[in-house]
Amino acid sequence: MPPGLGQITSLQTLTYFVIGDGLGSSTIGELQNLNIAGELELSGLQNVTEVLAKAASLENKEKLTHLSLEWNDDACEKPDSHNGVLDALKPHHQLEMLRIKSYKGTNLPSWITDLSLLQHLTGLHLLGCTLCEEFPQFCRSKALEVLYLKKLDKLRSLCSHMVSTPFPALKQLWLHDLESLERWGRNRRKRR
Repeated sequence: MPPGLGQITSLQTLTYFVIGDGLGSSTIGELQNLNIAGELELSGLQNVTEVLAKAASLENKEKLTHLSLEWNDDACEKPDSHNGVLDALKPHHQLEMLRIKSYKGTNLPSWITDLSLLQHLTGLHLLGCTLCEEFPQFCRSKALEVLYLKKLDKLRSLCSHMVSTPFPALKQLWLHDLESLERWGRNRRKRR
């Protein structure tokens, strides 16, 4: 993206934003003063620091309904840098669809794992998050309708606690290349 995009403060539609790694390209911080509505895909997140991610102010973009966050498949940064960047990219709580691709962190931040923060989320896509072991507790979500999971190599179960009606609103479920998946929910241990 060309530098200076953030100066177009009346811009409301920006569906695709590529973060470059050079001096002649835009940084994610350019999004700070833009009141983006609808869909936004952020690509090239391997070129982002936690400080710049926080400067994007996604949490203040109330009209943003669909968010896609994508790292390069070949990105080999330390998981801690991915964790910090994703944590700083917390969207507004009205978000309806979230897609995360090639995230190499070991844990997902609390804004994803805490159901009260994304209670309007109807679609969740996690692709190539090969180091994540814990799945967010969306099995209890009353809004989630679409769940797409692909290449979560360390994921063992979808629900860490059994619930009477898991995924009560789910309409579409795709599970692909989940090599460690053992069960829907974690087994309860019997008390002695």
